[in-house]
Amino acid sequence: MRKIFFLFWTCGYLIVISAGTKSVSETLNHLAERIDKLNRTYMSIEEKINIIIIKRNEESLELENSEIKTLKESLSIEEKIKIKESSKNRLNLYFGFLLPKNSTFRNYGIHFENGSQFEIEYARRFGSFSLGTSVSGKFFGNDKIAGIPIVGEMLTAGENKALMTSLLAGWRTQLNETVFINGKISVGVAFTNQNLRILTNSITQKDNSFYYSSLIGIGLQWTNFTNTILYYQYDGYESAGNFGDQSFHQIGLSLGLNY
Repeated sequence: MRKIFFLFWTCGYLIVISAGTKSVSETLNHLAERIDKLNRTYMSIEEKINIIIIKRNEESLELENSEIKTLKESLSIEEKIKIKESSKNRLNLYFGFLLPKNSTFRNYGIHFENGSQFEIEYARRFGSFSLGTSVSGKFFGNDKIAGIPIVGEMLTAGENKALMTSLLAGWRTQLNETVFINGKISVGVAFTNQNLRILTNSITQKDNSFYYSSLIGIGLQWTNFTNTILYYQYDGYESAGNFGDQSFHQIGLSLGLNY
């Protein structure tokens, strides 16, 4: 009887131990799952923090590079301005297409042919303004004389030349780093040599007279030392001898050197 009772007691004890072991195992598994979940959550937070840190470092580096680039551009502009400011002298060569206006020869009207003009100019800059001197020349032909009684008009020939020397005052406005507006006025003396041929007759006249001109143009500054200007000029000189006042329209191109 005792053996049977001991056997039942032993089986019950083993069942209790097995149940307890199972409960402990389940508890340990549950704890392991929670720990694994916490580890995954912690790793996710850590990864996010690392991503935020990396992104902020990249933004900081981009901002630093942008500031460095802006500083370099600012220094470059300042350096260019200093070079331009140090270039006080200007030497310009003008070449233009000449459109002479009608004038008079004695009591008759005279028409001229189109021609050309060149000019060499030196100027000293004082801020936006400049003072200087220039030498220029004009070359154009005669076309016809009008207003002749009965005949009306008559074709003519001959070449006219004029050499001008003048003093000038100019100004320059910089629109941006490359484009600028340029203008000047000049006064001086014109030395003219005019030759008028009518049929077999030839009339030559040499005189000097007061010369005036005004110019406006838009230019491009290619480098700190070179530029080009597309310009319009109106100029002329007073009457002398048989010829009346003569004035001219001119469109041309200028090549300039700053030093």
